[in-house]
Amino acid sequence: SGGDIEARLTDMQLGPIVRLTHLRNVDFLGQGTYAFVKLAIDIKSQTHVAVKIFDKKTLVVRRRLENLAVS
Repeated sequence: SGGDIEARLTDMQLGPIVRLTHLRNVDFLGQGTYAFVKLAIDIKSQTHVAVKIFDKKTLVVRRRLENLAVS
């Protein structure tokens, strides 16, 4: 908890890190197969938000497997 939420938005070569500096991490809410969810607070409005962060590597592999199944 605490600190800025940091998400890595990537292409296949692992691109730049994007910092969502207007949000503060509050808590971990949960995790699924392809993403996890954090509770955050918008610093300016003091509004609580849920931030879903996807694992792009997993999504890319899944997409490739789906394309192979169709071929």
